[in-house]
Amino acid sequence: MIRNHCVIELDVQIGNWPRIENFVEIQKGTVIGDHCFIRSFVRIGEDCVVGDYSTIKCHSILATGTVLEKHVFIGPHTVFVSDANGHGGATVSHYAWIGAHVVIEPGVVIPPRCIIGAHSLVRSGQIYKPWAVYFGIPAREVRKGCKADFDKLGTSIREGEKE
Repeated sequence: MIRNHCVIELDVQIGNWPRIENFVEIQKGTVIGDHCFIRSFVRIGEDCVVGDYSTIKCHSILATGTVLEKHVFIGPHTVFVSDANGHGGATVSHYAWIGAHVVIEPGVVIPPRCIIGAHSLVRSGQIYKPWAVYFGIPAREVRKGCKADFDKLGTSIREGEKE
């Protein structure tokens, strides 16, 4: 379902059963996967990828070239920053969670099942670990995560899935 007042440019591919709410802008070359949920007032730049079952909460901005793999959660008011040339290029791997009001610099790679806490600054050039929790300005590892932590929080771990 695509709601009112959305701007979706040509060459945008949208998968099955999307939920795109009011006042969303999706620029050319972007691919939106199946069963994605995009809240109101979201801007998705050119040539972005939003993987299957991903959620982008309201007032978030994805810079050109941002990649969200499957089952990614992006909290409200999160910004993927562009460089001086207008390119972003951050990658968020599957099952990662990004809290509200997070700023992510270009070129960052957030690994699978990583959690970034609210109001954090995710700097480029830093190496982030899978299953870990990061928080702060700049984001620092505050807790080594484990599978049990994610199970408690409701993330389903599918059998046979590669890390």
